[in-house]
Amino acid sequence: MWSSRTLSALVISWALLGVMVCAASGAEFYVAENGSSIGQGTKVDPWDLQTALGHPAQVQPGDTIWVRGGTYQGDFVSTLLGESNQPIVVRQYPGERATIDLTRDGGELRRLAIRGAFTHFQGLEVTSRDPQRVTDIPGQPPEMDRGVVSLRGIRNKLINMVLHDLTDGVWWPTSGWGGEVYGSIIYNNGWQGPDRGHGHGIYPRNRFVEKWTEENIIFNQYGWGIHAYAETGDGLNLLHFEGNVSFGNGSVSEAGAYPNIFVGGEVAASQITIRNNFTYSRAAAGVELQLGYAASVRDADLVVEGNYLVGEGQIISMQQWNNATISGNTFVGSGLVAQMEIADDWQAAGVTWDGNTYRLGPSSGGQFGVESDRMTFQQWQGATGFDTSSQVIQGYPDATEVFVRPNRYEAGRANIIIYNWSLDDLVEVDVSGILQPGTKFELRDVQNFFAEPVLSGVYNGSPLMVPMAAVEVVAPIGYEGTVSRGQDFGVFVVMPGGMALIGDITLDGVVDITDLGALAASWQASGPDIGWANGDFSGDGVVDMIDLGALAANWQAGAGTISAPVPEPGTLALLAGVGLALIRRRGL
Repeated sequence: MWSSRTLSALVISWALLGVMVCAASGAEFYVAENGSSIGQGTKVDPWDLQTALGHPAQVQPGDTIWVRGGTYQGDFVSTLLGESNQPIVVRQYPGERATIDLTRDGGELRRLAIRGAFTHFQGLEVTSRDPQRVTDIPGQPPEMDRGVVSLRGIRNKLINMVLHDLTDGVWWPTSGWGGEVYGSIIYNNGWQGPDRGHGHGIYPRNRFVEKWTEENIIFNQYGWGIHAYAETGDGLNLLHFEGNVSFGNGSVSEAGAYPNIFVGGEVAASQITIRNNFTYSRAAAGVELQLGYAASVRDADLVVEGNYLVGEGQIISMQQWNNATISGNTFVGSGLVAQMEIADDWQAAGVTWDGNTYRLGPSSGGQFGVESDRMTFQQWQGATGFDTSSQVIQGYPDATEVFVRPNRYEAGRANIIIYNWSLDDLVEVDVSGILQPGTKFELRDVQNFFAEPVLSGVYNGSPLMVPMAAVEVVAPIGYEGTVSRGQDFGVFVVMPGGMALIGDITLDGVVDITDLGALAASWQASGPDIGWANGDFSGDGVVDMIDLGALAANWQAGAGTISAPVPEPGTLALLAGVGLALIRRRGL
């Protein structure tokens, strides 16, 4: 139970913490729609976007370039040069929506090409409004180029971006040395050709420096979700995939499904790790995790651990790898849950495939396979020597599974993955490790990310009750049809909205007579459902004198002042009178 003095101290402490988190470590510069190449990069005299990305002389390692809300159309190239311990940050301004629009102007192709070094792009939206999504020309004809984020340079990063309706979400060639794609929402990229669906969520290749793909949400591409593929002369080395959610990829194509995660090509892949990822697919033609591509290629080494993969088609399909560890995973499906392609001269001595859990749904045949032979789990064990201590459970899980993945770059933000096995209308989600009580928050459905939040308010320490009803979700631009999310699976992002003023029940930014009236209406109310909206600022489940004192301590905070003013004598008298009246009313 908190005193009013403690609550006031918390307000000040949390406000200071917010300032510290949001403040840039170096100088701050600004980009705006009405900025220019001759601007000074200030709030009142901002740059245009390309000028800022061209590394003006004023910008130094450790600086932040804030991109104000608006739409930026054009072809953009970043040559910003930060340093390993002082990156330059290009970031969306808080509370605004900054969109980079790569829609072609006539025949001009556009992209966001990130070169330079040690630059972090954070929170920006990149998209194309081109409605053309179908062509009768196979391959990648120029007219289907929708623009792309091309991640090159040295150890550059994409953080918490929103990338949609492009050619690929991220094209990450070998010329991009190291770096990271983190926490980004990537969807509806690609187009339909006569041969197949094209365009992937993340398309990495690599040779020499580690690349990290972490905590991204990747769904509903025309092609693959994660597509780590390389042709002869290129590389697939040192690629790490961790904590990503990849689902429904290929669902908007004529095929209906493509792999959610794929690693393989015409060159041998090596030093690949795939850990703690999540997938989901409704399509019988889907593949959750495909490892290897060409039968003639012997891939080198691979670790697949701690993943939770769910689908109606193939769950894991693997070609021959010289060394691989497949352990601690959960595979759930009614189709072919594990499939191996084995050449006559391949040896399984370098493969450790054990300690996994298989949840098997209804099936008309064997759910394990070697080459074209389908078999039972026991036959699989005998044919491969794998899974000697793994667990097989008949039937899908009964209880809903919830995974909360905190965001490393933004306090109070997390990805929430819900496998709603019990088909609950509301699913309880504990975010006490993510949000502090008194924090304003929004919970957004990633498939309707720019729509109204699913939930919003002030966090009071109780679990969030997330609605899971099936809904229509955003379709690819130009797509002829609708796209929906079922009740059985959903992915959400919880994000902070700043600290609420203690006493501000109505959340209008000021503690005033309206809040006092709302508190009076709930006076002495108690129970598990009593929270901020009733005036319970202390979180103890009852509206009482502690809460009235907290409101009094912050009276008129937000009304054009920086700090909470001391109430005037007349106001104090009013508050005291209300308090006495409330006490008498309740017979205390």
